[in-house]
Amino acid sequence: MSQYLKLGDDQSPVQLDPHSEVGAFKVVGHCAWAKPEDKITPDFLRSRVEPWLTALFQSEHLNILIGAGLSSAIQESATGTKPQGMGWIEDLKVCKAEIDSYVAKTADASGRGKGNIEDQIRSINELIKGLEILTVQNLPVPPSPPGAPSYRNLKSELVELNNELTRCLKLFSDSVSYGEKLIRDANNDLKTETFT
Repeated sequence: MSQYLKLGDDQSPVQLDPHSEVGAFKVVGHCAWAKPEDKITPDFLRSRVEPWLTALFQSEHLNILIGAGLSSAIQESATGTKPQGMGWIEDLKVCKAEIDSYVAKTADASGRGKGNIEDQIRSINELIKGLEILTVQNLPVPPSPPGAPSYRNLKSELVELNNELTRCLKLFSDSVSYGEKLIRDANNDLKTETFT
């Protein structure tokens, strides 16, 4: 089975196919640090991966760098099935159109094309901060001009949005916990192969 490796200085993922010698790999295609005829051993890979991992784990924003990808990969490897994932929050009860639009805009600007639940949660948090600023003076909602739609009650929306954030984080947390349970309950041989 092919493996793929992309470290800091790699321009694109490097494909590693099994070498004729068990436990070793060979590079397929262009690679700056190895030739196709080279035998790539686990010790050689370790010498490339360890410094990168050390730098990564010293990062203050490790969770941003890893996201859900690591746990999803481990779950798929240990259980043999793709994780269900949380996907997209479809049933937001407040500011759904605004949040979905903002998520789409920021995901597109970052080159990812489509947002995910982490983008939604981040956007909800940002909107909560904005509403906290707008409602800090605790002013009453003014009456709407005749014939105009009612003004939005930002204080009420802030309360609802905080409740929605709590609900969505619980759903997300339950999804992650379920994935971890599947890993824990997976076949021992698959778990051993995954973590070695």
